[in-house]
Amino acid sequence: MVIENILREEILGVNKKIVKKRENLKKLLKEPVIEDENNKIFLNAICLKEIEKKCNLPVESIFLPITFFIPSGLSEGYVIDERDSRVVEVFIENIQKRNGKFWIEKYRIRELVNKYRGCFQIIILP
Repeated sequence: MVIENILREEILGVNKKIVKKRENLKKLLKEPVIEDENNKIFLNAICLKEIEKKCNLPVESIFLPITFFIPSGLSEGYVIDERDSRVVEVFIENIQKRNGKFWIEKYRIRELVNKYRGCFQIIILP
C-alpha cells in the first residue's frame, strides 16, 4: 500500500508538468514557442518542418504538443485523436487502432518524446 501511494504521488508530480495549451503548426513554424502558465516551451524546429513536409494535413489543423497516454503497467500507450495519430505516423510506423484509440509501443513513444522535445509529451495514467 505504501509503495502504491508513493507511485501515485510520483505520477501526479510528472503529470503536473504537462503543457495544457496547444498551438497550431502554422503559428509554430513562425515562432516555435508555446507559452503556458508563465513557462516558455521551445519546440524542436526540425520536427516542425518534418511534420509540415510529410503530413498530409493542413498546417492550421495540426496542434502541438501531441499527448500520449500511457497506462501504468502496459508496454504501450495511445493517442486519442485521429489527426494526432496521422502526425505520429510521420515518425512511427505500426500504429494500431483499437477501441477508438491509436496504440503505439511505449519504447517508441519515449524515443519520440526524447528526440523531439516539446512537440510530444506523455501523461502517465495510474
